[in-house]
Amino acid sequence: MLARIRAEKEAGSRSLPSKSLVSIGETPPDGVRKFLVDECARLVDQNWCGRSEMCVYFAVLLRHGLRLFGCAADVEVGKGQYLGAAQPFIWDHAWVRTSTGDLIDGNVDSLIENPVVPEGVNPVPYWGPAESLPQDRKLLPDHVLQPERDDIELDEHEITEWKAALDESVLEWRSQVS
Repeated sequence: MLARIRAEKEAGSRSLPSKSLVSIGETPPDGVRKFLVDECARLVDQNWCGRSEMCVYFAVLLRHGLRLFGCAADVEVGKGQYLGAAQPFIWDHAWVRTSTGDLIDGNVDSLIENPVVPEGVNPVPYWGPAESLPQDRKLLPDHVLQPERDDIELDEHEITEWKAALDESVLEWRSQVS
């Protein structure tokens, strides 16, 4: 698996969440949604083994990106329960909840790359109303990760560097779509 991930990184052929994103809603627009989930995925994919265990970093970057577009959001940390195997797969997870009530479980397409995830568990990324969350998962929040704790809970150098890179990407993206 790691050899495949490294080869895909070198070839620039890594899969991105927008390819399978279930996106319900208008705020922010679909183009912004796809840009943000893909850019956050590209950044956390810099992790040595890919992005399959980077859900907290992904969620923190997504919250940061949403704020750059004027959308308030929180990072919720808890348990994600995914169906598709003989037994539900439960693990520590993080996702984003917007001030408009959307849930964003955007990094889950990479679960299939994690060797601890049972075969058959293959959720698609989701961005939409909490009540429309796909039936193959339950998100059980434990607490909200406050933005001022990002540098304490995560590797400070890495998250600071990735937030700065996201800032630059947003500026570049905005200049291209204007």
